[in-house]
Parts: sequence; structure tokens; C-alpha cells
Amino acid sequence: MYPVARKVRSAGIRLRRFLVSARFGASPSTVYRDAYYDDNGFAKTEATAGVITAYLMDKFHPASVLDLGCGTGVYLRHFAAKGCQVFGVEGSAAGISRVPAEVPAVQHDLRTPLQLERQFDLVMNIEVAEHIPGKFSETLVHSICRHAKDLVVFTAAPPGTPGEDHINCRPREFWDALFAPQGFEFDPAQTDALMQHARRHDTAEWFQQWACIYVRASGKPGSRH
Repeated sequence: MYPVARKVRSAGIRLRRFLVSARFGASPSTVYRDAYYDDNGFAKTEATAGVITAYLMDKFHPASVLDLGCGTGVYLRHFAAKGCQVFGVEGSAAGISRVPAEVPAVQHDLRTPLQLERQFDLVMNIEVAEHIPGKFSETLVHSICRHAKDLVVFTAAPPGTPGEDHINCRPREFWDALFAPQGFEFDPAQTDALMQHARRHDTAEWFQQWACIYVRASGKPGSRH
């Protein structure tokens, strides 16, 4: 391919990525197609899932796990293999089509409220929030908290983090302020222990650098409405 043609093609790809975005109302299925899941950015996901699920099982012993924005269900597959009751929610048709048969999952756009009519010992939301327009941040956090008994593991890319359709990169304090009204507070000691474990095992950077553990605040029982 000639240099000029290559530059034109590259510019076209960048333009499409900008225009085909949740910021302009594109659905998860439109933004995250098969090419997204085939990208090298997922190279460490399998190893990371093994390390993180083993740690969470040993530390918290959850009997049930919900993954909101589960992608291809990698984390849930590891939890299921350890005997957990699992459930996944994913917005992309391409992602949900890759979830293994042993992992029950449904397609749902997390820009809209989710109500599964039950709660889980552990709710995970991993690298999802930065992909959702800011005006839906509260909706996402509400969906997370209404399904969590006492424990949430959450990661969301901070400002300046590159990535596909990263349109809502926020500092941790932004998320803290949304979790608090739902009865959950950031747990610095548990979070630090998780990140230290992630660094020792060279997991994906989001667990090493910006993972968060939220726990139900004392005296605030689980919400079932």
C-alpha cells in the first residue's frame, strides 16, 4: 500500500472509532464487535482472571458472583470452576456470543437500569465504567449496588488512560461519591492488599493500578428495591 493510501486508511479508521462511539449514542454491539475481542489488549485477561479469582475466593469465599460487563465471561468461567454460582451481563452481542455455555449470561445495555431481583455475594464491574457516557454513571453504580450484598470489586480507567471508546475516565473520588449514597464505601486496606497481590503476579494493569474494593457501610443493610 502506498504511503498516502496508508495514511488515508489510518485516518479513516480513527474517524470511524471517534464517530462510532457511545458518546454519540452507539450501542455496545455497534462499538464492540468481533475485532474488539480479538485485539491484543486482551492478551493478559486469562492469566489475570486466574490470579484474581483465586485471590477473591481465598479472601472472601463468595458463593455467588455477578459480573456486570462480563465481556466473554473469562472471570466467571474461573469462578464457576471453583464452585461458585455465577451470572454475567454484557452489552455487546459479539461479547455475549463468546461466553462459554457453563456461564449463564444475558445481554443488557448498562446505560439502562438493571434489575435481576436478587443479590450476590460479590459483584464485579471491571473496566466498564470508562466506556459509558458520564450521564449514565449513576445508573451504572446503582445497578451494581442493588445487586451486591456487601462486596463490590470495581475497576475504571482514570483520566488520561488510552483505550477503545474511553469516554468517561474519572478519578476514584468521582466513583466514591456515587457509591456512598448507595450504602457502599471504599475500603483502602482491602484495595491495597488486592493491588499488591496483582503486582506480585504481574496481572493486567487495572488490577495493579486502579482497582477498588467497596464494602457495604456499617449499619446499612442490603437494598432490595
